[in-house]
Amino acid sequence: MGIFQDVYRFDTEYYSIPSQNAQIQVQKQLANIIADLSDKKAEKKRVLLIVYYNGHGVVKEGRLIWSA
Repeated sequence: MGIFQDVYRFDTEYYSIPSQNAQIQVQKQLANIIADLSDKKAEKKRVLLIVYYNGHGVVKEGRLIWSA
């Protein structure tokens, strides 16, 4: 995360997926981030979204299920 902050001056955030309602919590977090980035883009600010996920997951009925 340091290079994105220190060199490129992007905000960074670490999010630990909770065990309870993991899928819903990740969706809410991503929705909030995307809304924030949309506001910044409207203000002509630089935006970058990189999602790095390290954990377990499965595709069920065509949907990605995240787990802690």
